[in-house]
Amino acid sequence: MSQSPRHRRAGIHCRIQAAIAWVGVACVGPESAMAIPLPAMPEASVLGRTPESHADRRGSPSPAAVGADVGQRDAIGLVLMTAGLAAMALAASLAMGGGMRGGRRDGTRRGRPEGHRCIREQGDMNAEGLDRDDRDVTDETMPSEPCRAISVIVTPAPAAVPHRPQAPQAPQAPQAVETPRQPALEAIARTRSAYSHQAWGSFDRDAVPKLLFYGGNRFRQFTVDALDAADEWFVIGDIHGDFFALHTIISHVRAACPGFGIIFLGDLIDRGPHPIECLWYLLKLADDLPGRVLWLAGNHDVGVVYDEPAGMFRSTVQPAEFVSDLNVVDSFSPLRRGFGREYIELARGLPRAAVMPDGLLLTHGGFPHTDLQGELARLPRGNARGRWLESDEVLRDFTHLRITRYPTRRPNRLSISCSYGYRDFESFRRSLDGYGIRRLVTGHQHCAAGYDDHPEWAEHGVEALTLTGFGFADDHDRPESYGPGYRRELTVGRCRPDRIPEVVRIPVDEAELAAFHRVEIATMPRFAAVRQPAAVPSSDDRAVVGTA
Repeated sequence: MSQSPRHRRAGIHCRIQAAIAWVGVACVGPESAMAIPLPAMPEASVLGRTPESHADRRGSPSPAAVGADVGQRDAIGLVLMTAGLAAMALAASLAMGGGMRGGRRDGTRRGRPEGHRCIREQGDMNAEGLDRDDRDVTDETMPSEPCRAISVIVTPAPAAVPHRPQAPQAPQAPQAVETPRQPALEAIARTRSAYSHQAWGSFDRDAVPKLLFYGGNRFRQFTVDALDAADEWFVIGDIHGDFFALHTIISHVRAACPGFGIIFLGDLIDRGPHPIECLWYLLKLADDLPGRVLWLAGNHDVGVVYDEPAGMFRSTVQPAEFVSDLNVVDSFSPLRRGFGREYIELARGLPRAAVMPDGLLLTHGGFPHTDLQGELARLPRGNARGRWLESDEVLRDFTHLRITRYPTRRPNRLSISCSYGYRDFESFRRSLDGYGIRRLVTGHQHCAAGYDDHPEWAEHGVEALTLTGFGFADDHDRPESYGPGYRRELTVGRCRPDRIPEVVRIPVDEAELAAFHRVEIATMPRFAAVRQPAAVPSSDDRAVVGTA
């Protein structure tokens, strides 16, 4: 529906005034801007459109008026186009300078979500040629309102705040990085510090008598008082100079049962790199826990002898790294000889076997073999049998014999060490019936899994268990045996009344093991010129590897 000439001229005049106002603002600059009032549109007109009620009330214009109006519209349209282009350019420049008509200082439009910039799009015109953003509304359709007198205000930018330099802050001290504790490294350092003044010269003589059953008869029976000295008794197999394993096992046992007692099945020295530290550590433990540490002699422990004519130490077993260290010729040689002699005296007083009240026989290797059992059967009960148990031949079998899975093995006296089976053990039980022996726990054999529960024996109603304390691989001459080849679990036996000891598996802290290997193993001279590691034969968990 057409507008009347009066309303049309009023709208054109309003637009011209707005364009002039924008030109004036551009001329005077944003700092001297002033409010320029724009004339209000007639009350019935909303943004150049006339409601139908006005057309109905005044009627349609005449054809002559319409023709005259067309020419006038073309002339005015040119003016409007020029003014509109100027206004658009001015609005863009003002927007770049910090102001935007009908907007906030942050450049967002009223009624728009935060962060939504008001952007003009080319050709975004309504039917009357007006930019939609001139209506200052949101993108959503809003009801029409009459235009009111408004003011175009360009807000000057805020005065610059002078820069105030901040006071220099004191540099913060770097935070100390807490180093993870390495209990085994700390323990071996304390052990060396405590005994360094007497290294290769002597050891703690006061601690030796505190070992359980030390001296006197070497085949012993637990009394009730000896058994009650500890809340629980734990059994450790061969250590062979593995200080890391010995410390790890003792630490876990101590944490699980502070009132613990330890039964060590022998072979403290040889193979591993720290026999002296293991000896000091065990004697210190005996000094701290009198009557709660039992050290049963192993074949390596009692195999060290001194050859007087040759003036050097020898061993009845192999390997014998401990003897090699004693025989080193240097400025400490006199001290080494003194230390070696004292060690031989210490090992001579160690018991060879012990029997608990429930019939559990604890020994490093085994028991007197069948050829000696015949002699025992002919002896009367009492002191005669006691003297027989203390004889050199019987004591040697306790420390040197080796358990097998077979029913029986023929004794081979051409060798210092021979093997036996479960029927041989049954024969010994019957021969020594007065001691009530029922079960057997040994060391000596090196089990890949750290223990062997001998299922072949169990199938015939005989209970036996073999324990291995050290964790390094059997190829002990290679440094990798104490690192990548080290077992991921160590084992210890927990004694139970009237049953075979329970096998307790202790996980190895790999980070602690790596640190111990880096500090204590990789730097040792004995590993300095070691050839590249060879492939280790695979074996199942129950396979027995190597020798004693």
